[in-house]
Amino acid sequence: MKKFLVALGVFALFAAAVESEEFTLRIEEAKTPDHPAFSLLFSNCSLLRRCPDEISPPPGATPNSWYYRLKIAGRTLYAVADPSVRTMYIDTNGDGDFMDEEALSGELAACRGPQGVERALLFGPVTLGGEGAGASAMAMLSETKRLEVFPPGFVTGDITLDGKTMPVAIVDANFDGRYDGVFSADGAPDVLIVDMDGDGKISGWRALDGETAPLGRLLHARGQYYAVKPAADGSSILIEPVAPETGTLETGVEGAFMALWSDSGFHYLSSKDSAYQLPGGLYQPRLIGFNGADGAGRWSITASDTGNMDTFTVQPGETERVTFGPPLKIKLDPRAARGTVSTGIVIFGAAGEKYPLYANLNGSKRFPPAIEVFLEDEKRIARGRFEYG
Repeated sequence: MKKFLVALGVFALFAAAVESEEFTLRIEEAKTPDHPAFSLLFSNCSLLRRCPDEISPPPGATPNSWYYRLKIAGRTLYAVADPSVRTMYIDTNGDGDFMDEEALSGELAACRGPQGVERALLFGPVTLGGEGAGASAMAMLSETKRLEVFPPGFVTGDITLDGKTMPVAIVDANFDGRYDGVFSADGAPDVLIVDMDGDGKISGWRALDGETAPLGRLLHARGQYYAVKPAADGSSILIEPVAPETGTLETGVEGAFMALWSDSGFHYLSSKDSAYQLPGGLYQPRLIGFNGADGAGRWSITASDTGNMDTFTVQPGETERVTFGPPLKIKLDPRAARGTVSTGIVIFGAAGEKYPLYANLNGSKRFPPAIEVFLEDEKRIARGRFEYG
């Protein structure tokens, strides 16, 4: 995952006539990592082939032990597990030495994973040391050797925006024991969840409604910007209407759309124009794409791999131009094995963004392109159609 950044400058915020209001939050426990509040966590666990040279394994390690490298908000920790005896050790302080770590006992549980419901062992909570001193974490080890690290809970409550009450939650997604980690250049942020439409459900971070997004200094909701200031201990959140100074983002692509993360909150930009007004700050695209129309109808194509388009800055009162989209370049990816030649197809945009093999036409996936192979004498020797996957 790319490093999260924010504006280097300072927001110029002007308080609106409505006064700020502080709302109380409470702790809600979560037993498994498949809770909807945990769709966005800044941790990654990788199964290793053997014990890495840089660690001193615990005395309880056996030839059957599994070794994991944990990337948690920029930190590297290790874990050693032996599911046959329901035991796990976590290098909580990141020094690579397990001699000072206690054995954690696992409890049998069922958890929903990529392949459906899996049997698993739950470990913790355990207190992380080092940079995240005081933070608590749980670990889940599935029967497929998948390891997930997640907080033992989050803080939640209700806030009022423009006269409408809606549920809110903040997740210690960077495992530092605090709830005020704003999207910044110094590390991963916490996560702010707001039930914008009041349907009682949480949209995950892949959705385009912004209900789950990195915590910012601002929240854009119901056509208004609000300054959000959570207490470090998660006991409350202060909400204040503000009017940020804005600049112009210009894409040069009619029908362009973008989903952006920044410390001014989540932004989904989509219009017939190629320019947008945004609060001054540094932005990171999560996905980009563009719409169009032809005789067949309305179509769109989306890239979640944004290529060279990493971050950009919008200065108040100025115009920032970003380039992506057409002209698209199509490259074949041929491979030969045992007398057979196969090829894939890769589509790139002007920023090096990678588009999928299909476009959406009138709301449905268009069939992948066909291919024909000819010899130099124009004799066709093969024909077919690319397949997804």
